Formats: sequence, C-alpha cells, structure tokens
Amino acid sequence: MNVVILGGGTAGTRVANGLIQRAPGTSVTVVDSHGDHLYQPGFLYVPFGIAYPLSRDEKALLHADVRLRVERVEGIDPASHRIQCESGTSIEYDALVIATGSRIDWDALPGMREAGHHFHCRKSAERLRDALALFDGGKIVVGAARLPYKCPPSPIEFALLLDEWLRDHRLREHAEIFYVYPLPRVMTFPSVADTVDRLFVEKEIRSVTSFEAKSIDPEKRLLHAGDGRRLPFDLLALVPPHCGAPFLRKSGLAGEGNWVEVDRHSLRVREAMYALGDAANLPVPKSGAAAHFQSDVVVENVLAELAGRVPSARYDGHVQCFCETGGGKSLRIEFDYAHPPERPEPSYLAHHQKALLNRFYFDLIPRGWI
Repeated sequence: MNVVILGGGTAGTRVANGLIQRAPGTSVTVVDSHGDHLYQPGFLYVPFGIAYPLSRDEKALLHADVRLRVERVEGIDPASHRIQCESGTSIEYDALVIATGSRIDWDALPGMREAGHHFHCRKSAERLRDALALFDGGKIVVGAARLPYKCPPSPIEFALLLDEWLRDHRLREHAEIFYVYPLPRVMTFPSVADTVDRLFVEKEIRSVTSFEAKSIDPEKRLLHAGDGRRLPFDLLALVPPHCGAPFLRKSGLAGEGNWVEVDRHSLRVREAMYALGDAANLPVPKSGAAAHFQSDVVVENVLAELAGRVPSARYDGHVQCFCETGGGKSLRIEFDYAHPPERPEPSYLAHHQKALLNRFYFDLIPRGWI
C-alpha cells in the first residue's frame, strides 16, 4: 500500500512522519514542488529586523523511511489513483493526502505587484523591510484584502508591531496607521475583536472595516474598495488574496478559490483521499496551528482505510494560536467548532510561548514531537 502526500509544509510533513511512527513499514511518499520546508509565521518579523529560523531542507525533517520527490503536480485522476506531474511522469497511490497549502492570487488584486507590500513570503517581507527603512512619515495602510488568507491574526500582529517599531525609531508622531479589513469587525471572533479594538484605540490605529479591497492605483497611491471607498497611502502593507493550487480545481476536487471540499470532521474528500491544512475548505483559520491538530486525524483515518476499517477519527475544529501585540506581550487564542475563543488579554507568558515556538519549530512540530 502506497500513501502519497502532496505538499511538504506543516500538514504534509506531520502526516508523513505520523504514518511511519504509527505504522512502521508503510510506504509513504511526499511530493513537494521545491523541497524546502518554510516556517511562514517567521516572515512576519522580517520587516522589523527580527530573525527566526525560516527554512530547512524538507528531507531533513522527514523520517528516514519517507521518500521525497521534488516535482510539480499538474493534475490528479481519482478514478485511476494517479497523479500527473509537469515533468511528464506519473505517480500511483492507494491513499492520497492533499496538503498543498495556499498561495497568493496576484491576479485577484490589480496593482498589488506594483504598489503593495506584504509579508507572506520571504522576498516580499525583505522588500517591506527595505521600504520601512526608507520611511520617514505619512499614511501607512495595513490589513487584509479579503478572506480567506493564511494566518488570520497576522495583519493585526503586523499593525501592532509596526506601531512599536515606529515608536522605537521616533517616527510614530509622523505616521498615521490605518487598518483595513473586509469584515464589519477587525477579527472574525467578536471576543478577540473586542480586545484588538481596545488595543487599536490605545495605539491610535484607525480601523476601516467592511473594506474589501478590489484594486490599487499605483500612480495615485489609492486603495479602492468594492463599495467605492478609496484610501490614500504612502506605504501599503496588505495581505493579498489567497487561493489553493489551481490543479485541484482542474482535477474536479475543489470549488471556488481552489479549496478542496472535505468532511469537516473526518477530513475525507472521497474514498482513500483526504485534505487538510490551508488546502481544505474548513470553517477554521488557514494556519499551521490548525494543520497541527488536523494531521493526527488524517493519520488515523488513512491507516484505518488501508486496513479495511471504517475511518472513525474526528477533528473537532481545535485551533490554538498566538497573536503578537507588541511590548513583549501576545494574545493566546484557543477554540474549536463548538466553543468560540474567550476574550484574550495581552500576556507576557503567551509571548514567551510564541517566541519558543518560533525558535524551536523545526525541532518539534514537523516531526510530530508535540
């Protein structure tokens, strides 16, 4: 029996290692487009000159019995249990796990390439760092263009860390920060939004809600919303629209946005096929924190199917994550399908917990040690 996992991020790596740990001798292959494992939450800190480990060789994070193939996938044929690669080769599978993550959809926001900055990849985060180094005052617009996108608290974190950075560099009195968000609140959960609203008022960050970005005018430096509103900027740091891998929709496995439709408890797409992490269309954040808990469910259910048993492991929507608030504090946010998060407060302990995760992620999470 051969299990193929598409994607070598948090979700795919944890599933691969988990399968070998739970069932030694299982044939497991990870197919990844570049062979590098990225710690994407670390990109948030790059613009502010804070360095955390950002990448490792994927092979070094996989159990010795897991095979790694560096290939770009072109399509999946569920009927024949075959994956077609851009190289012209194909891969057969008995069970398939889709963990292809999310990516930036540049075409969905005209003008973003020319006038916008973001911190959702290493090169862009470094460009934003360079732009901040040249900033001497004006209007800074931060936020998210539209939902969904990876790591929902990240634009809030960026806004609050930016406020701290500007104060440290004696630029805050020369800068206005505007936070734009496509929902009526600054965060999906009202309990978290209440805390963030208070922090924004304290830090003099102005919220512009129900603002779904539709285009950017690079010459006039204007951010346009779908309802006709427009916001001028001197520096724009906006989370762009995200989408899933295009080949998923072409293969008939995904809907709008290229997100894979799955059962929200079993994470099953169809017989002997599962999806998790950012790639899955689930009512939880697209984040490594969600993929962490989903991976154990996928491991159990894949092994059950391979053994001819009914998959019975269930994902309850559990997510636990942290949100930087500046000043050496963070919010700890935890919830599941049935229980929304309680109202969090900035905490030194939560910040130290997040700092430890940032520093030791590669030693702990991908290998499934926690």
